[in-house]
Amino acid sequence: MPTLFMVELAVADAAASRRWYEVTLGMKVVTVDASTGFALLQDERGGRLALKPGTPNPGGVTLHFEVADVAAAIRGLRPDGPAVVSPEGYREAFVRDPDGYRVGLFAWT
Repeated sequence: MPTLFMVELAVADAAASRRWYEVTLGMKVVTVDASTGFALLQDERGGRLALKPGTPNPGGVTLHFEVADVAAAIRGLRPDGPAVVSPEGYREAFVRDPDGYRVGLFAWT
């Protein structure tokens, strides 16, 4: 059975994107290839995100991160709108990363 290893995003400025995911979401850098700008980040549960210099395609991907508290997670950020409660039982708000990728921050209710 295959195992999902990572999700890869094409980014315009790899260093700026890497900083955003580190500072905003608390992801840790696993590796950076200085010659290509490729970076692999990981969250505390083992989820991996690869950032690769290229042409961003923000309409093609939405990332969802589970957080303990949606209000706390979006404090200081510019959400796309207010946090909403879904019929599936979670509260979620969306923000954008530096390339415009939609990032959902959710907590189970």
